[in-house]
Amino acid sequence: MNSQARGLPLIVLFSGLAGLTGELYRPASTALLADLVPAHQRGLYMGTYGLVWSVAFICGPSLGMWLFSVSPLALWCGCGLLGLLAAGLILPEPRRLPALGEHPE
Repeated sequence: MNSQARGLPLIVLFSGLAGLTGELYRPASTALLADLVPAHQRGLYMGTYGLVWSVAFICGPSLGMWLFSVSPLALWCGCGLLGLLAAGLILPEPRRLPALGEHPE
């Protein structure tokens, strides 16, 4: 089994699929951010979210290629550590949701 697309039609197909599905998380992530952040701070948080996303988009490929040149294992471990760090920084404290039929306070 080959892990690479051979030929232009497959490259175009997979590039199109990546383009169509690569941003599917964005509406949910911005809705979550808007739900968790107080109204008077939403502009600051949305601007910071956009800035961080832009910096990651610019620096991510270069950092990934550098880690891969060190070792493919370094890229894999770095990606995992970054995911754990992001989860620790981003995930909010759990809050109790009202039960069915219960009115929120």
